[in-house]
Amino acid sequence: MRIPINWLKEYITIKELPRELADKLIMSGTEIEAVDFGDSNFEGVVVGEILEIKKHPNADKLQIASVDIGEEKLEIVCGASNIKVGQKVPVALSGAKLGEFEIKKTNVRGIESNGMMCSEAELGISDDNIGIMILDPRAKTGEDLGKVLSSGEVVLDAEITPNRGDCLSIIGIAREVSAITDRKLKSDSVKKLKEINKKTSDYIKVEVKDKDLCSRYIAKVIEDIKIGPSPKWMQDKLSAAGIRPINNIVDVTNYVMLEWGQPLHAFDYKKIKSMKIPNSKFQIPKIIVRRAKKGEKIVTLDGEERKLSQDMLVIADLTGPIAIAGVMGGANSEVDNTTQTVVLESATFNPISVRKTAGELNLRSESSNRFEKSIPMPLNEIAINRAAELLHQIANGKVFKEKVDVFSKWNWIQNSGLRIPRIKSFLGKDISADKVIEILKSLGFKAEKFDVVRETKKHLGKPYIYGAKFQTHKTDAFDCSYLTDYIYSLIGQDIGHTAIKQFDKGEAVSESDLQPGDLLFSIGRNPRKSKKYSRGVGHVGVYIGKNKVIHAEKNKSKVIEVPLNKFTKAKDYLGAKRYVDDINNWIATEVPWWRLDVKIEEDLIEEVARIYGYDNISSTLPSGQLPEFSENKSLLWEEKTKDILSGAGFSEVINYSFTSDKILKKAKLDSKDSIKVANPLTSEQEYMRTSLVPSLLLNITKNEVNFQSLKLFELANVYQKKAKGEKELPKEVKFLCGALVNPKDLGVQYKDGKEFYSVKGAVKLLFSKLGIKNFQFVSLPSTDNSILNIWHPSRVAAVCVNNEEVGKIGEIHPQILKEFNIKQKTALFNFNFEKLCKFITTERKYNVVSKFPAVNLDLALIVDFHTSEKNLEQEMKKAGGDLVKDIQLFDMYTGKQIEKGKKSLAFRISYQSDRKTLTDEEVEKLQNKIIKSLEEKFNARIRTK
Repeated sequence: MRIPINWLKEYITIKELPRELADKLIMSGTEIEAVDFGDSNFEGVVVGEILEIKKHPNADKLQIASVDIGEEKLEIVCGASNIKVGQKVPVALSGAKLGEFEIKKTNVRGIESNGMMCSEAELGISDDNIGIMILDPRAKTGEDLGKVLSSGEVVLDAEITPNRGDCLSIIGIAREVSAITDRKLKSDSVKKLKEINKKTSDYIKVEVKDKDLCSRYIAKVIEDIKIGPSPKWMQDKLSAAGIRPINNIVDVTNYVMLEWGQPLHAFDYKKIKSMKIPNSKFQIPKIIVRRAKKGEKIVTLDGEERKLSQDMLVIADLTGPIAIAGVMGGANSEVDNTTQTVVLESATFNPISVRKTAGELNLRSESSNRFEKSIPMPLNEIAINRAAELLHQIANGKVFKEKVDVFSKWNWIQNSGLRIPRIKSFLGKDISADKVIEILKSLGFKAEKFDVVRETKKHLGKPYIYGAKFQTHKTDAFDCSYLTDYIYSLIGQDIGHTAIKQFDKGEAVSESDLQPGDLLFSIGRNPRKSKKYSRGVGHVGVYIGKNKVIHAEKNKSKVIEVPLNKFTKAKDYLGAKRYVDDINNWIATEVPWWRLDVKIEEDLIEEVARIYGYDNISSTLPSGQLPEFSENKSLLWEEKTKDILSGAGFSEVINYSFTSDKILKKAKLDSKDSIKVANPLTSEQEYMRTSLVPSLLLNITKNEVNFQSLKLFELANVYQKKAKGEKELPKEVKFLCGALVNPKDLGVQYKDGKEFYSVKGAVKLLFSKLGIKNFQFVSLPSTDNSILNIWHPSRVAAVCVNNEEVGKIGEIHPQILKEFNIKQKTALFNFNFEKLCKFITTERKYNVVSKFPAVNLDLALIVDFHTSEKNLEQEMKKAGGDLVKDIQLFDMYTGKQIEKGKKSLAFRISYQSDRKTLTDEEVEKLQNKIIKSLEEKFNARIRTK
C-alpha cells in the first residue's frame, strides 16, 4: 500500500523525516519496503495522444492506433479495449526499457507497430494490468512521462501483513503512528451529514438471501449528482496513492477506501431493475445479495464477460447480477456521464468467499484485497457516511436521510484479558501494569486492572430477568448465570452461558480456600420437577470475599448481596468452583472494533511488545523449571524405521500428498474413494492420495531410465474418507511403502522370484531390528479379488503379527507395470505403520558372544512344493536344540532334476556351543537327528545330486 505522507499529516502530526518515520513503523511491525520521494524516471516513455483507432485487418482482438507524440505520429498495434480517441496515454518508444524488456519495432500480424502503449503494471506503478493507463488530459503531448508523474509527494510503500487489514488505510496507519509516537489523532470521525427529507428505504429495497456470505449490507441513495472531474486535491492524493482518477463518483469511493479501508461501490440508480410495491402504483429498485445461479454471466467494469459459479456471491437486481460481491462491479449498472442518482453500497462480505471468487476469476482488485482480510461491520456505516459527505461536497449530491441496513450477524464486542506475569514469561522483561495499560490505550483499547469485586458490585440492584443475554439486555438486567458469564468475559474467559456448563468447567475448591471470583453452585429448585435441572445444577453466585456472595435472585427480582452461609448451609448446596488462580493479576481489555486480529492473551502481549519496542527488550536466557521430557514413540519408530531401511540400501522418497484421476486409474484405484481437493493447484493434484503405491511406482518410472537397480521407500500419511455421520475432515493414516527393482546385493541365487524374496528379506530384517516377533507371511489365494488390483496373483502374501494383518508384500501385477511404463519386475511391501507400531518394542535380550568356533554344515532337502521353509526351520531348531545358532536358506530349485510337485531347498546350519569346541562326531550326530526329524514330519529326503 502506498501512503502519501502529506495525506497522513491530515490525521496525525508528523515531526520525523520520512526515513525516520519508516524506521519507526518497521520496528513496530509495519514493513516499509521503500520511501518514494516522488522522482519518477521513465526513460524513453512519453505522453501520446490517440488521434485515430481502427481495426486490425488480420486479428479480431487487436486495434491499430494512430498516436501523436509531439514530433511525429506513430502507428501502434494494441489489444487493450479501454482506449478511445482523444485520450492521453504513456507511449514507450523503440529502445525504451521496461524492467528487463526492451521495446522494439515489431511486425504484428502483418502490421508494423512502432512502440507500445503501457498499462500501470508495465510501468511498475501498480498491479493494474486491466488496460492502458489513461493520463490527465492536461498532460502535454510528447512530454517525458517522468515529468508528468513526478509530484514531489513523499510516499511510504508499505507491505501490510494479512492479519492487519485495518492498516490498509490512511486512518489505520495514522493510528499506528499515534501509538508509536504518543501523539493524539487530529480526527477520525465523520461530520454530521446534511440530508434531505427523503427516506432511503422509500427508494431502494435490499434483500440478503445468503446471510452466511454477507453479514451486513448498507445502501444509501444520493440524487442530483453532477458528474465531472474530482477536485485537484483529491486527484493528487489518489495519484500519489497509486489510484488513477476517473470521475468524482468513482474517485470518492476510491478515496474513502484508501482513507478508511472500506471498499464501496456506486450503482446507477436508474439501471437497477424495479419491483412493484404491493397495493401501490409505485415501483422501487431492489438489490438482492445472493449466490450466483448456474450458468449466470456478467460483464464486469473492465469489459470482460465472466462466467460465474454457484458458490460465488453476487449483487443482483430482479433480472440478474449487477456486481460480483467484493470483487468488481458490472458494466450494466456502472456510473456514466448521464448518471444523476446513485445507490452507494457498503458491506461486509465473507473473506473466504471473496478470496475464492477473485482467485477463480483471476480478478484481484484493491477491493478484494481488503475484503479478503475481513472488514469490521462498524466500518460500513462510517465509510458510507463519509462518501455521502464528500459527494455532497464535491458533486452537489442531495443525500437521502437514514439508510437501508441489513444485519445478518451480531456485531460482538471483543473482550480479552492479559496477565502481567505472563508478559515476563513471554518477553523476559518486567513491564508494569500501568505501562501496559498506557500502551493498550494508545492503540485504542479500553484497558484497566481487573477487580472482580468492583465489577460484580457494579450490578447490584439491577433487575433479574430469566434468560437475559448481552444481545438484548447488555448490562441492564441479568439472571444468575449470565451475571457470572459476563464478569468472566471481561477478561476473555469463556466459562459457559449456563450454570450447568459453568459447574462442569470449573475446578473444585473447598470452602476454607475460597477467594474473590470463585463461583458457588446450588440446585436452586427440585430437579425432579424440571428436566432442565436433571443434573442437579440450577443456581450460581459470585464470592466477593468477607463472607459475602452476589447473585441474581429470582425471588427478589434483582441482583443482591447475601451472606456466604446462604449458599453453603443450604441443603441443595453443590460446592464452589475456580476458573483462574491469579484473578488479581489480570488486565481487562475491550478490543477496538477495527482490530479483528486481536482475540487472545498472546495477541495482547504482542501488541505490548511491538509498541514498547523490540529494541528495548534485551535478550535473556529462559528461566524456570524445564518441562518434563515426554518421549514421542511414534516419531521415534519413524526415525528408527528410516534408519534401518537406509542402512539396508533403500533411498527415502518424499512425494506430494495429491494425485490425479489418471494416476488413480492406472493403479486400479477408484477416485470416488478419494477426497477431491476444492481448489487444486493443478489437474495433477486434484485428489488426496489413499495409497502410497502409485507415487512410488511413478518414482520408479522416472528413475528406471538411469538406474538398473532401485530400492525406494516412503513413510507418509494417506487420506481416507470418513464414514457418513462422522466429521468432514479426512482420516489421516500413516503408511510405510517400499519398492525394489532388480536387486543386486543378493547372497542367494534364485532361478525366479528374486524380487519377491528380496522384499521378504528386507521385511524380516526390518522386523528383527524393530523387535517385532511372532510375525508370519500368509499366502493369499489367487482367487482373492481384493488383491488383484495391483498385486501379482501368485506372488503376494499378507504379513501378520500375532495373527493381525499389518500389510502385504508381493510383486506388482504385470498389467500395472505396463500402465506405469515400468520395464522390470517390481516388488513392494506396503504396511499400515500405525498398526505396526503396536508391536514394536525396545526390549532386547543380550547373550554373551561365544568364544568357541562355530561349525557350518549344508543340508539340501527335497520336499513337497507347498511345504513352508519357515516350518522346516522351526523343526530344525527344535531337533537341534540350543546348539543350533543360525539357519539360512541359500538356494531353492525346481526343474528337470526334481520331480513334479517337489522342490529342492538348501540350508546352511550353524552349530555353536557357549561352553566348549564341538567335535565332528557331535555335530554329525545333531545333523542326523535333524534329518531324521524332517523325514518323519515332512517326508523330506536328502538331495544327492
